[in-house]
Amino acid sequence: MNVVWRNLTRIIATLLLGVVGSSGTRAQDPEGVAWDQAQRINTTDSFQNYLSDFPMGAHSQEAFSRMIRLTQLEESPPSSEPTTQTKRRSAGTSY
Repeated sequence: MNVVWRNLTRIIATLLLGVVGSSGTRAQDPEGVAWDQAQRINTTDSFQNYLSDFPMGAHSQEAFSRMIRLTQLEESPPSSEPTTQTKRRSAGTSY
């Protein structure tokens, strides 16, 4: 039984090391590498690049959602309305 368990453990370790290299990167997973890069850069262009390469990829829905959020943030003008905290300070109220 121990021999079987030891062999099974070696097989699993070999399979895992094929997907995740010893440096912790996704050595043989181009989509995973592209997704990690898109998240690290975190721009609409980086997520668009991921979607161009992997339109039906495992993270395509999340990439599209992040692109929408980033686009909304880029398009929303900075608020000139004072914050609630600023309003309280100017009214002489402190909390």
